[in-house]
Amino acid sequence: MNRSRALCALTVLLALAGCAGVDPLPAEIHVPLPAVASVATPATQATGALGAGVWRVAPFTAAGPYLERAIVYSDDDGVTLQQHPHQFWVDAPARLCRDGLLEFLRGAGVGQRVVATADVATSLEVRGRLLAFDRLLTGEGSTARLALELELVDTGTREVRLSRRYEERQPAADNDAGGVASAAATALDRLYRRFLADAAVAVAR
Repeated sequence: MNRSRALCALTVLLALAGCAGVDPLPAEIHVPLPAVASVATPATQATGALGAGVWRVAPFTAAGPYLERAIVYSDDDGVTLQQHPHQFWVDAPARLCRDGLLEFLRGAGVGQRVVATADVATSLEVRGRLLAFDRLLTGEGSTARLALELELVDTGTREVRLSRRYEERQPAADNDAGGVASAAATALDRLYRRFLADAAVAVAR
């Protein structure tokens, strides 16, 4: 019996010694997408059809890797993608992009109002699919790459007034998760501005 106890004690000590040599897992980082410190298109420029009616921004769909919150990165310019095991966005990228566009359109003074949920008064609906939301590793730096496919649909006639793919890249000032988040916000702001300019032309036709 004493020998059995001794063996058990030795086993426990060896296990503890083995665990002591294992490095602790890195802490998880949850990264918000910051607001861009720039002025949205003034309401006075959203004239004509863009200033009328109710706009709805529908939930965005997304390609596989962007359905989860893990930050997606690539060290070969996006040829292959990997999900970071310890760095996460605070929400799924598709929702971050959709919510960002919603607030951008509101700030731009588009329509009588811009809504997220179904509304019987909706006259134009924006639909989107997230195609890229990546951190591209380039030597000692990082670049945020974002790509969205956006459509503008007339809810009365079901006509697709605009359907276009948009892509933006923005080098990060700081080569860390926070720096990439700031770069992504800047890229999204430019992308939304391009979409709004195209929407103005499409609706005016």
